[in-house]
Amino acid sequence: MKVLQNNDIRRILASKLLVTAVLAQSAFGAAGQEVRNTSYITKSGERVLRIETVVPVSTEEVWKAWTIPQELSQWIAPVVTIDLKIGGAISTNYDQKADIGAAGTIRLPIINYIEKQLITLKVNLNEKFPRSTRDEDHNLQEIVQIVDLGDGKTKVASSMVGWGAGKDWEQTYDFFARGNTWTYRQLAKYLSSLAPVTMAVPAPAVDASREQAVKVVAQIQRVDYEGDRTALNQLYEQLLPFVDVPEFASRVRYWRGFAKWRRAINGFGEIPTPKDLSEDLTEAESEFEAALQRDPGFVDAKVGAASCLFNRLFLEGVFKNEKDPQRLKEILAPASLLLKDAKNAAPENPRLLWVVGPNQWNTPPERGGGQDKAIATYEKGLDVIRAHKESANDPLEPTWGEPELLMSLAWSNLNRTTPDLRAAEQYAQAALKLVPYWHYLRDILMPQIRAAQAKAA
Repeated sequence: MKVLQNNDIRRILASKLLVTAVLAQSAFGAAGQEVRNTSYITKSGERVLRIETVVPVSTEEVWKAWTIPQELSQWIAPVVTIDLKIGGAISTNYDQKADIGAAGTIRLPIINYIEKQLITLKVNLNEKFPRSTRDEDHNLQEIVQIVDLGDGKTKVASSMVGWGAGKDWEQTYDFFARGNTWTYRQLAKYLSSLAPVTMAVPAPAVDASREQAVKVVAQIQRVDYEGDRTALNQLYEQLLPFVDVPEFASRVRYWRGFAKWRRAINGFGEIPTPKDLSEDLTEAESEFEAALQRDPGFVDAKVGAASCLFNRLFLEGVFKNEKDPQRLKEILAPASLLLKDAKNAAPENPRLLWVVGPNQWNTPPERGGGQDKAIATYEKGLDVIRAHKESANDPLEPTWGEPELLMSLAWSNLNRTTPDLRAAEQYAQAALKLVPYWHYLRDILMPQIRAAQAKAA
């Protein structure tokens, strides 16, 4: 499948008004949502957990968000106090009914600061962390740098240093890698909401950009099935000029997230497993969250974001390594909340059911899951999508799902405790009838089914 070249896009974006408005909005919107993990190891072998973002506001606005309690409460925690001085502290509590000092209060002492440029916080591990790390957290601190990039944009970079060594410290590092990424996404969302609104795009230009976006989205879906991870990256970039066209920004953000999400899923089937899957999932999650910033009720964006979170935690070994049920519940809370919201809004959304199925498959029956329950969920999703063929009037609206549900039923019947190879083949063939060029199904899953049949013969 041929990927559109840049000159094709430029011809569509011929209107000067469109170019000016869309690219200006793109620079502000994209900057305000992207949160990157740029961690590294120093020459002396010390780890630096670095999370950074660029926001479309001044350094003064960023400093206010860090130092004024009313603004801190918009993104870091609902209950906040700050004593801005060396030796002072930022104190938070996630229980909005609690007071500072009550159970659950987190205190971050201020080591030093330079107004509108830098603040360094001491990180003291609480009782939720292993004793070995709590006894060795003397050097653990977070350095927050605020850098003026000009043109009304500011870079915020958090560097967490002072890590120890060993298994307990590895788990602690992973915990903060997830937590800090989430926290700085909340900061980016809040600060982006303060950015000035740019001019609207004229209707004829909107029509032209929408037409181009639709073409790119169609290609994304095609190359996803073909397993072309390179093309998915290229098409992800080709949607960038449209990320903040107000009329359909949330859907463009969704499909950028979809491209990265499915790029990661395709990577799971490759041998050896690519090393960039976690990065793909993080970028996808950022795009889905950007879609929700523009349309808070967008169920499919919640579904995609939740799936990315679960898959990233799987990649990081959280389900295997985290033995404390309460901590695991806390780690999973953001994804669980997204799924809960999606279920409340659209319990029969077929894509939601497709994402819920794997979680049920991996959950023991005594905890409400199991193989039979997962298969029933996939079957329900298939019944729903077949009984209510979703309208294709707006090609930017997600309507995929039938081939995926068929594939999951094929995989489940192959891999269940008592395999049903006949059902597995029937579901796989039905999916291939819809998407005959599906690489994973045709070249990976079907040969596995054939091999199992041959072995059972």
